[in-house]
Amino acid sequence: MTWNEGPLLGFDLETTGVNPRSDLPVQVALIRWEPYGSGYRNVFVVDPGCEVPSGAEAVHGISTQKARQEVARSARPRQSCTRRSARHKRTACRSWP
Repeated sequence: MTWNEGPLLGFDLETTGVNPRSDLPVQVALIRWEPYGSGYRNVFVVDPGCEVPSGAEAVHGISTQKARQEVARSARPRQSCTRRSARHKRTACRSWP
């Protein structure tokens, strides 16, 4: 089997900036692709615990307020999907089949 015949996992982050040592995630996406059409896509919106700079917001469209609202809205009805990040901020999860 070659690499393109098996399952693939895509990973993407939207962050508060471009420095991998100091900037924090705002959104995490995991996309699994299977060769015969099955797979899944999970998108997690994260409250970074700080203000999202306007430059980062211009790139990904997620403001501080939007991140906090999404986390609060998603955490209530789907407690099983709520997780804690390393910094003890709430993380919201949306899943699509």
